[in-house]
Amino acid sequence: MRSDGRPATTRYRRAAPVGAVGPSWPRVLGALAVAVALGLVAGLLVPVGGRTGPPGGAGTVLPRLNLPALPWQRRGSFESELVRAVRSQGLLAPSWHRARRTGSWSDGPPVPRSPRDSGPRSALRLALAPDLGPDPLALPIAWAIRRYDRSLRPRGIDPVARLTHVPVIMYHDVVAGAKDVWFDLDTAEFESHLALIERSGVTPVSLKQWWYAMTEGAPLPPKPILLTFDDGYRSVYDLIYPRLKQRGWPAVFFITTSTVGRRTGKDHLTWDQIREMRQTGLFEFQAHSVTHPYLTRISKEQARREIFDCRDTLVRELGEPVQFFCYPIGDRDARIISLLKSAGFVAGFTMTSGGAGQSPNIMEVNRYPCQEMTTAVARADGELRLNAPPMSPVADMEQPVEFHRQTFREGGNRIPVCWVTGGRLTSVHADFRYAVPDVARKLDAVAGINGGFFQLAHVRDISNAMLGPVMATWTARRNEELWSRRGLAEPEQLLAYGRFIPGAEHDVKRLKDRPLVLISPTGMRFVPFDGELMNSRRACELLLPEVTDAFVGGGWLVRDGHPLTKWEMDAVATRDHDDPRRRAFVGIDRSGRPVIGASPSSQSSETIARCLVQFGVEQAALLDSGFSSSLYYNGSLFVTGHSDEQPSRPVPHLLLVLAPETATVQAIGPTVTKVETLLRSADDATESRLMPPNSRLVDQPPEPDDDR
Repeated sequence: MRSDGRPATTRYRRAAPVGAVGPSWPRVLGALAVAVALGLVAGLLVPVGGRTGPPGGAGTVLPRLNLPALPWQRRGSFESELVRAVRSQGLLAPSWHRARRTGSWSDGPPVPRSPRDSGPRSALRLALAPDLGPDPLALPIAWAIRRYDRSLRPRGIDPVARLTHVPVIMYHDVVAGAKDVWFDLDTAEFESHLALIERSGVTPVSLKQWWYAMTEGAPLPPKPILLTFDDGYRSVYDLIYPRLKQRGWPAVFFITTSTVGRRTGKDHLTWDQIREMRQTGLFEFQAHSVTHPYLTRISKEQARREIFDCRDTLVRELGEPVQFFCYPIGDRDARIISLLKSAGFVAGFTMTSGGAGQSPNIMEVNRYPCQEMTTAVARADGELRLNAPPMSPVADMEQPVEFHRQTFREGGNRIPVCWVTGGRLTSVHADFRYAVPDVARKLDAVAGINGGFFQLAHVRDISNAMLGPVMATWTARRNEELWSRRGLAEPEQLLAYGRFIPGAEHDVKRLKDRPLVLISPTGMRFVPFDGELMNSRRACELLLPEVTDAFVGGGWLVRDGHPLTKWEMDAVATRDHDDPRRRAFVGIDRSGRPVIGASPSSQSSETIARCLVQFGVEQAALLDSGFSSSLYYNGSLFVTGHSDEQPSRPVPHLLLVLAPETATVQAIGPTVTKVETLLRSADDATESRLMPPNSRLVDQPPEPDDDR
């Protein structure tokens, strides 16, 4: 009750009108419309076969091959729809993505070689407009941008570059009169340096030449040198520029941007002078901070401004990417290096004396002070040399292809071995895992065998990542229609590949001294693998010119004609080399013929090695064995990894034998895959019924059995 006796009234807040709180449906619908539109655009842009990259040159579509489905080729519950969708974009190819992260490809993703396939097309485009023709927007967006991007990609110092000694010379000012500081030069001293360079046969190189030599092992002149000048003084234009231009020598000038066109005790270059010098094509202008501070003594935000603002000013004034930085006073730490990387710089130059290849890393490159010019010139050496055993024997890739089988006596046991000699050896690093016959027939190969060891060796795994570096002439693209409709993994076509994928750091360390197998169109070589020096394309090219294929074998079986014992293999082979398995191998015999083969019965590697030397193998490496073993010849399988009835598991890496163009392929080969029956002794009458009438086996008779 109120004080006046009237009943009390209750006041309520006015309710908010409907729609004033909660979701705004027009906004929700608008957001959904935008999402659908973005999804449609993304669907039209993102290619189904993202791993294959941009369209390539001319080629031939290989004929389609229809083979029965094998148990592990069928899609099972282990691969969900999401996994299949991701895999179709190439995201489950760790070796490819590792190569992209480390910047090991200079020329982008794999290139298809087929006139019918002008590049990957998006899933929506294939579904909604299959007859629309080539899709100009089907390239991965990052690759499409990269085609027009002139900037360099971050890379480390190539292992073979550490074999060279490329001096980077650090100059500051050159003065016409008396020097103000000890690290400057007068004109007479500078002229003496130029005369020394000419007299010693030293060749000044450009910044880009130096970069590709350090990061890719690109060739340099016999005695290279890189000339650098700090701070951008006026003497650069008046005294240095005319002398270098007259000789046609390139150089790099590191500019402190706040001093351009100003006098700070000394006169400095102007932007017009910098542009004039740059138009000659001889001179590069790169970053040296804004105000030349001790970068480690200022705050992180101040250091960021010094680095980023200097870069932005140079880019704005010169219109070119600026990706090389010289530390003022050589001052740096991990924080400064991280800022440089975030700003897109790919190399940093210090004031530490020494050769560039001997620098701790690409972000801390050594430079000789100009006062050490005589020492630097004497040490200059651009020759790339890798110490490796002589190539013996010399491979002959033009000999006819022949199939052999023989039973050897070892330790009282009869050891059957099948092998193929002759022909031209090549390799395939596929996008998926395939049966050897499926791939061999795509290339019309006479013979084939499973290749090197790969990661994630479980039967149900689909990764194509290899152990150690790999380089292959060919790759394969999976038949997506067959996969989606029938769950059958078969290669649709083979594509020209030629990519080198370096091995992961943790892998190459434990592969030391295993056989690095190198193959070219005219040669073949086996070299003890050194992960610190040989994990690059350039290293392989130094070891075997025109190399097209490379991989690290599972271990040495035969080395210079010597069969390795178990104890010797312990140091240079896979840990399970002594386990009884169906062993596969690749090698070269005394006649220079390539050799591939396998044992159809389970044996230790030591036993197989002793058999190999009996038929003249001079060098041999162990291939992936056990379940992977698969020897194919002329339409039939001679050795399988599981059993006689069940073929081997699919593999991502294969070796194939092509017939020499000058030779005729012999019609040799059984028509069944009952391996043990095939390998009965020659006096077994059953064998005659297993061979086609026109076949001829290049057999050597087995040794007599003393126990019979």
